[in-house]
Amino acid sequence: MIFKKHRRIFMQIAAVLLLLVSLTGFAAAAELPVLLPTEGEFFNTDVYDGMNEWPHYSPDGEHYGFDEDFWDGCSVYCAVEKSSVTAKSSSTLDPQSKYTYGAAHLVDGKRDTVWSEGAKGHGIGQSVTITENIKLHSDEKKIDYLSLCIVNGYIRTPETWKNNSRVKTMTLSVNGKELCRLQLNDTMKPQYFDLTSLGITNSSGKNITFRLTIKDVYPGEKYQDTCLTGVEFQFFAPSH
Repeated sequence: MIFKKHRRIFMQIAAVLLLLVSLTGFAAAAELPVLLPTEGEFFNTDVYDGMNEWPHYSPDGEHYGFDEDFWDGCSVYCAVEKSSVTAKSSSTLDPQSKYTYGAAHLVDGKRDTVWSEGAKGHGIGQSVTITENIKLHSDEKKIDYLSLCIVNGYIRTPETWKNNSRVKTMTLSVNGKELCRLQLNDTMKPQYFDLTSLGITNSSGKNITFRLTIKDVYPGEKYQDTCLTGVEFQFFAPSH
């Protein structure tokens, strides 16, 4: 009888230990690398040297992202035959007066338009999904994604930026697989994340889907709505 009792206790302890090992393994598998940003500047392309327009960096610049998009000479885009990018979101704030807040604003390249989630509270768990399709002149070549630029908050004015919430932490998923956490700074400046350690590649002419999911925020002074002004991915493809 004592043996049976001890055996039952032993089996209960073993079951608890197995559960703890399982949970520890799950937690380890769930850990994601955390990427930190480098802050940049906005820029204009109105500096002309007689041959090309060169970017001029300024806090009041019109553009964000990657200045090679605006080169007059040959760049990575010499390898591109055609491309498309679309964005959608899990929720969207209803229009206010003349302003709209759809996910398409994230990829329009403008600093005075914005996406705002439309859920209750600060939008924790809300997401944006960006789908790109880049067709190269040669379908045999691969596309490597190198960097990500995010403009955090509603930067149309300093007031809209501080009054609305900004993203503090997001996860990045690619084609349904969660790859990393992005730790954003609380700044109006463009923020650049190096993606090379993640090994993100795609084939010419195929869709690739990026999902950014809000995990934590910097609360706004007046509104809970969490906003993003822009998202842009930098890629590399051989031009020859």
